[in-house]
Amino acid sequence: GYRVNLKGSEIMHHSNAEAFLKAGYNLNENWNLALYIGIAGIGNVHKALPVSLRSTCFFGNDHMADRWFSFIEAGSGISLKLPPQEIFACKAGGGYRISLSKNTKMDFIVAVKVNYTHPDVIYEDVRIEHDRINRNGMTLTSVSVGMAINI
Repeated sequence: GYRVNLKGSEIMHHSNAEAFLKAGYNLNENWNLALYIGIAGIGNVHKALPVSLRSTCFFGNDHMADRWFSFIEAGSGISLKLPPQEIFACKAGGGYRISLSKNTKMDFIVAVKVNYTHPDVIYEDVRIEHDRINRNGMTLTSVSVGMAINI
């Protein structure tokens, strides 16, 4: 065998979907701490099962009113490929929450995400087996927009 070093960067557009379940606790009228578990696409690389902790700050003291918020989130998870490998994910952003009722809210969100993962290595149109790879890492930075229903 021989050693090959592949390195690069690119700008691309790729749409992904994410679905999360969350369980959170309101620390007071303005702060929430929540655990997120879900499934997400990571660029055009693979799907993953991320688990993260999010801290959210709401502006304004009336939780029944529409209001702005900001958040920061970080966590880990596994990729959905063979062999599964760890990922790291963090996100920071903000949005606007519309109060639909006492317990139901709709959030419109904009965030910057950073994911660190281990993609498959393809060299000369051949997938390189995991045990033949010395080091393999990829950092993806993206802007996301989304909507959430909180019950």
